[in-house]
Amino acid sequence: MIMHARSISRTIIAAAFLVVLFHPAGAQPRRAMTIDDALDLVQVSAPRISPDGRNVLYTKSELAKWKDNKRTQTIWIVDADGSNGRQFLSSNKDRNPAWAPDGKHVAFLSTRDAAAEKDSESSSDTGAQIWVIPTDGGEATKLTTHRGNIKSFDWMKDSSAIVFAAERGQSDAEKADRKAGDDAIYVDEAANGQERGEFSELWRVSIADKAERQITHDDHLLIENLRVSPDGSKVAVVYRRENGRNGQFHAEVATVDSATGGLTTLTHNNTPEANVQWSPEGKMLSYLAPSDTTWDLAEDKLWLIPSEGGQPRKLTATFNGDIGQYSWSSDGQSIVFGAAVRARGAGYRLNVATGVVSPITPSGDWTGRMESVSADGRRGAAVISRPDRPTDVHVIDLATGAATAVTHVNPRAGEFALAQFRAIAWKSRDGLEVEGLLWLPPDYQPGARLPLLVSVHGGPAGAWEPSFRAINHVYASLGWAILEPNVRGSASYGDALLRGNMKDIGGGDYQDLMTGVDKLIADGIADPDHLAIRGWSYGGILGGWTITQTSRFKAASLGAMVADWSSEYAMGFNHDVRLWYIGGTPWESADAYRRQSSYTHIANVTTPTLLLHGERDTTDTIGQSMIFYQGLKDRGVPARFIRFPREPHGFREPHHQRVRDAEEIAWLMKYARGIDWKAPERKRPCGIRRDSRANPAGGAGVQPAGRNPVRQGRASRDAAQRAEVLRPPEQPSGQARVASPRGESGLVERGRRSAGSRPSDRAHGVQRQHAFQGGRDVRVLRARRRATRTARQRLHELRRNRVHARSPHRQTRHCRQRTDGARRLRRRADARRRDRQGAAGRHRGVAARPRRELAHPRQAVPDPLLSVAIRAAAADRQARYHPQRAS
Repeated sequence: MIMHARSISRTIIAAAFLVVLFHPAGAQPRRAMTIDDALDLVQVSAPRISPDGRNVLYTKSELAKWKDNKRTQTIWIVDADGSNGRQFLSSNKDRNPAWAPDGKHVAFLSTRDAAAEKDSESSSDTGAQIWVIPTDGGEATKLTTHRGNIKSFDWMKDSSAIVFAAERGQSDAEKADRKAGDDAIYVDEAANGQERGEFSELWRVSIADKAERQITHDDHLLIENLRVSPDGSKVAVVYRRENGRNGQFHAEVATVDSATGGLTTLTHNNTPEANVQWSPEGKMLSYLAPSDTTWDLAEDKLWLIPSEGGQPRKLTATFNGDIGQYSWSSDGQSIVFGAAVRARGAGYRLNVATGVVSPITPSGDWTGRMESVSADGRRGAAVISRPDRPTDVHVIDLATGAATAVTHVNPRAGEFALAQFRAIAWKSRDGLEVEGLLWLPPDYQPGARLPLLVSVHGGPAGAWEPSFRAINHVYASLGWAILEPNVRGSASYGDALLRGNMKDIGGGDYQDLMTGVDKLIADGIADPDHLAIRGWSYGGILGGWTITQTSRFKAASLGAMVADWSSEYAMGFNHDVRLWYIGGTPWESADAYRRQSSYTHIANVTTPTLLLHGERDTTDTIGQSMIFYQGLKDRGVPARFIRFPREPHGFREPHHQRVRDAEEIAWLMKYARGIDWKAPERKRPCGIRRDSRANPAGGAGVQPAGRNPVRQGRASRDAAQRAEVLRPPEQPSGQARVASPRGESGLVERGRRSAGSRPSDRAHGVQRQHAFQGGRDVRVLRARRRATRTARQRLHELRRNRVHARSPHRQTRHCRQRTDGARRLRRRADARRRDRQGAAGRHRGVAARPRRELAHPRQAVPDPLLSVAIRAAAADRQARYHPQRAS
């Protein structure tokens, strides 16, 4: 899609920090990253530092179960020095945590009880509600039971209440109508005009008694952002009244009287304001907007306006960068913000009186977001990424600029042989300097020519920033060089470059791309006979245009593309197309719309092309890819079109993401390099195979010599079980517990095995594989009295010994069949053992001892004599029951 500057470029807004790259101990062989490794990466977001600066809340997203086909999000907490990290809230349906100003509570939005109350006649909960939890221990309690979905909220400064914006919700009659099938959508007319939100109202809820009071009574308010004034008498909001196409550029800044609900609009323009905040003394309001008059194609600027009304003042008039999150200092003299300048992140401090902007830290090859600042303005929290390190939460000292990584959510990143990274620049045909990012294979040696993959970013008002992009590491491991050009139209390079492709889509931006390819060929890096191109959204648009203008590319992958601008004008957002990128309307500027559409020039295409599109994409509708595909087929050009059910503009389902990446790699490898490539099969969830976590000395994912433990026969499993030597686990260490005895609170200390001592895969159970001890084994076990172990400890122990372990709740049908066979083997072995022990042994109580005690002996430290005894017993059994093997 064509999108305005804020919607894309804000993904690269950076916070101040200095990152120290993490390397695992020991020089171990590293392996290539796969698409499954990329999918399994953990992501963190939305760090919220506590008012006193001692703790940070953040959201953790991970692919917990492949079969669930979704990522789960949970709220975690960590101390500001990086210690004592633990899960804060137990549910995976919680989001948007916010500290109370006094630090005693945390409020958050959740749908955790929606399933339980779905069929309850007394429940009116149809969406997210506000919950609160005390930080000194205790259970989370539901604060609101509102008819409509709650979108956003803010604490009163005395922590006594919360003001929130809630959608109007459906009445009982409306619910009955929808259930009966009366769910027609009246475009640009009703609250659900484009299914982009419903009209909302302001409410206030008390923390003490949960009493709710409605503040506004307006049927046509769509509130996007709110902040309570320091004295609580007013609420600043960004709102709009239009809920149709392009309604967002009619947003305005206003104040609402907390007592009467009266609305006072402060701005009167056609520009999309956002992120309104109060100055500490409550006399001024700050907000972000590209302009003070119209929705201009420009970077976001900081503006200041009196809370009683007046003329807005541009605070960052001389700053040439794209601003993201920001925070006022406690004295009101300065504003701290993160910004991207030429795709490089840095933190800045703005003097409110003079407008002078000074850097807090130097920019560098990283990207991130400053999300929150402590009450005293000394510390900030940010999510930071580098090309060779995935995202982690960092705490920033705003006085010195020093940053400390407080999370390490992807410890396995050190296993991978990652791509080499460098920033490059070149001159376009009109003399404009263009920058780009170049990724090379881990073992690249200068002088070698490589197949080149050109990757085009979305937007156009986006930019490639120096961050960890797993797909680039996957391609580099397959021998590709990857060029990511920031062509004209990209964000963070100033307004002039941002407007560089206005009414010139496929003109200067295409020349910027091609001159970058020519530079790499001239430098001896790229092989001109093996070129490919890929892109999504605007990347698919420019990629599609490129293959209509040249036949130099041997393969192309186009995702969520636009082939015909006339139909995009009606089916997607049309504001930016009409004003910026094409100009006019399809009936007023018919020649321009036709001339700049790739579909017009499809007869020129000879490049084999893969097309990918989500069926629920309302940004660039799926018909765009369909018409381009049909044109290629009619022309006899090799083409493949893959439709993905349920997917919007950005894919959400991991299964679809894997298919998308695997099919794209296979297509580009086949047509650009002549290689038939197939993605490795993802590990089946029914078994846990040995990898580097189970065997630190070995390579990740390397199977031991001999038979695959997942496929080995009954005799092999029987032998492996009989020869197993049990070892006790490491001593448990104290750690903050996820939930207190009363409920859930991440701040209550409990003795428990630390999260750092557990492998990151978090298996939930294990099919116990009991040792088959003889009489001599039993006597030794009785004498030693070893301590029992949990199923989790048992699992990690088996994996260290390279013994295959299964999780019953994850097993498929075939896994259950193998489990049943193992149970029959154990029953027969138990019967043989009882026969060998005889009556005397049973009278001593040996046979009556619980089986778990035999399989998990009670001893806290290793014992050499026990190991010798068990091995001797195993040898005796081998000689007795399998003499041919023993010989």
